[in-house]
Amino acid sequence: MFDNGNLRALDGAGNTCGSNEPCYSRVVTYQVDESARTVSLAWVNTLDLFSFFGGSARLLANGNVEFDECAGPLPGPNSAIFEATRSTPPQTVWQMTVSEYAYRAFRMPSLYPGVQW
Repeated sequence: MFDNGNLRALDGAGNTCGSNEPCYSRVVTYQVDESARTVSLAWVNTLDLFSFFGGSARLLANGNVEFDECAGPLPGPNSAIFEATRSTPPQTVWQMTVSEYAYRAFRMPSLYPGVQW
């Protein structure tokens, strides 16, 4: 929100999303070249859902991206958590809906020694 309480989600005409264009969320990864001090967009996944706040993303060891949308697709407090490939178009590998706001969500390893899920 701006200091005056107005929403920051504005389109090119200064309108909030949903008034002239649909609201959406997206997950992006960037390629950072520290020596040249440049950043370029490496991958983007534009989602069919909109999170009005919160969310996180992380690159997994297998090359996929795991991310969550804090205020997910269902009414009320809920979150949607995904793992997607970085292909074009992205393919959802795994997803889960949680009936709470998950500001940052991630899968954790097994609580049981020697057990893999």
